[in-house]
Amino acid sequence: GKVVVYYNLRKRVDRLVTLGLFECDRFYREIVDRKKLEVLEVFRTGKTRVVVATSALGIGVDIADIRLIIHADKLRDLLDYI
Repeated sequence: GKVVVYYNLRKRVDRLVTLGLFECDRFYREIVDRKKLEVLEVFRTGKTRVVVATSALGIGVDIADIRLIIHADKLRDLLDYI
């Protein structure tokens, strides 16, 4: 299955990805749209199984087979769950 790790801040996303502890992609608002589409496509197809993201990933994105969602930061408000 697929995994999404959410952080509140882009710098935390970048920090985890650059540590290189596991293979993953990053997703946040400031990434160019072309790259966002590429990340979503490889995640949908399963070529990438882990995406580290801000809440930007949850806006209008529907991906099947996500087995685990990790909120690595404290949620700012209840709407982050929706």
